[in-house]
Amino acid sequence: MFIMGLIYVLVAVVACVTVYYGVKFIEYSWNVIVSKKPPFVPAIDTERAAVVQQINLYYQHAKTVLELGSGYGGLARYIARNTSAHVIGVERMPATALISWGLDKLYSANSRTVWGDVFQYLENMGGRADVAVAYMGPNVTSGLIAYSKKFDVLISVDFAVPEIKPRRVIDVCKGYTRYAGKKYPHRLYVYEFNRG
Repeated sequence: MFIMGLIYVLVAVVACVTVYYGVKFIEYSWNVIVSKKPPFVPAIDTERAAVVQQINLYYQHAKTVLELGSGYGGLARYIARNTSAHVIGVERMPATALISWGLDKLYSANSRTVWGDVFQYLENMGGRADVAVAYMGPNVTSGLIAYSKKFDVLISVDFAVPEIKPRRVIDVCKGYTRYAGKKYPHRLYVYEFNRG
């Protein structure tokens, strides 16, 4: 009896792991191969700490922070725990957004995940955010400038926006992100938009 119960538990665990990795494979294939979007890569701990440091040093009165392309929401929840801002993560992949939403419910009252395309979210967003944080590949990040009226500050992780000069560039640590065969050093690019 005990051995049969153990077998059922093991089969259930294997089934859950198989479904999880199957969904991740489908999402990755859709995102990278079909949609030509950058693959999900989580921000490293030193990048997360550097983003929070920038917010706390320069934008401590920020009430709303958008984390664009938030993946599983680790950076969004980290910002929510270490600043006084309310954080909204926007993620386009449904299973990833669902996992992030569940983790928000468990670990962060000050962070929530929204499922949707970043650009559609910005297009339809009422009001404005104080800070937007993006870790989304160079071409996608450049597209955010068209929505700069929706946020006062853009902190881009690893990818510069070539069309405009950043207010600050912070070297985070040694190492790099590899994207489309090119190495991008771990840096933050901080852009401020004048509302005057």
